Amino acid sequence: MASPTHSSSSSSLSDTVLDALQPASIAVVQTVNISSHVPILLDLLDPNYSQWRCFFDTVLDDLVKSPMPIEQRTAEWRQIDCCLVNWLYTTVNKNVFDIIYNPRASAFSVWTDIEGLFRDHKLQRAVLEAEFRSLNQGNLSISDYGSHLKQLSDGLRDVGQPVSEPNQVLNLLRGLNRKYHHVKPVITSKNHTFMSAHSYLLLEEIQLAHDDKVEAGQTFTAYHSSSAGHSGGSKPLNFSVINRRLINPCHHCHLGKHVRLPFFPSETPIYFPFQLVHSDVWTSPVYSHSGYKYYVLLDANTHYIWSFPIRNKSDVQAIIRSFFSYVHTQFRLPILALQTDNGKEFDTHAMRHFLAAQGTSFRLSCPYFSWKNGKAD
Repeated sequence: MASPTHSSSSSSLSDTVLDALQPASIAVVQTVNISSHVPILLDLLDPNYSQWRCFFDTVLDDLVKSPMPIEQRTAEWRQIDCCLVNWLYTTVNKNVFDIIYNPRASAFSVWTDIEGLFRDHKLQRAVLEAEFRSLNQGNLSISDYGSHLKQLSDGLRDVGQPVSEPNQVLNLLRGLNRKYHHVKPVITSKNHTFMSAHSYLLLEEIQLAHDDKVEAGQTFTAYHSSSAGHSGGSKPLNFSVINRRLINPCHHCHLGKHVRLPFFPSETPIYFPFQLVHSDVWTSPVYSHSGYKYYVLLDANTHYIWSFPIRNKSDVQAIIRSFFSYVHTQFRLPILALQTDNGKEFDTHAMRHFLAAQGTSFRLSCPYFSWKNGKAD
């Protein structure tokens, strides 16, 4: 039989536990600054439901996880419930608020609506999965790329479609840039988690950046040594400012390699569109799938470029005729002058007759002075 002292201690402990489990009073709830406990806003466009719920769980506990029986809904309970509803409304973004807002809803109803919105949203699940499976690193750093993948993975988990650890690792490797191609066999040969694989790639990124700097320094040193005779001697190198894009050969080397005099800027005034149109046929070193080359028209005033795919240079005249009709119909403006090189696809009797009929001046650039044809060349 238990002693009276033991019974008294057990009773006191039970009363303490029961008092601790009682919900907070309205006076306590009203003093809580919810933004200090939940520092993020729930957003439909940002997969942050898991973080938002983690913050809220530490505050709400079980206050909104189940409906309160009607007979226990006292006046104080209603005041507390209104405070909880305000907490929920003030910690969601407008795109979520517009969906869940109900002027007479209880905290339990609002909580249930939010949970249903993010966990039962099939369309959102499909969008997140498609983005997760197709994301590539591109110009992103390893840190940004991994963070984006982790957000998408967390978003899929929130809508009831968690991604397994091996699939996260494989998808991380799938979207990497080609410069990390040599790393993939190393990671797949061991049972890496997403975080360990991400850490390994971060180290590799740092190493590659270091190798690029060393290579740039060696290139600069080799060039400076070889050009010392041109510049009249070498000077101490400041390796802290080495950048391969800033490496410039000496002025004498530039001049010695020129095959023609420098181009001079045009001083011809152009006041309105189609006052002067430059034209040139550019032959691509790689033909298109349909066997096209490219024909270019450039307006000297706006620098707007029109390009027309053609197979043969004999098609140029038909393109010129179509372009004149296009300008007349769309812009209600005449083409006052057309300037080209001396290519025989332009300088033909038929072309001269057509331009004369349009009242358009036909200008030809001087032989071996391609810059006279402006930016079209």
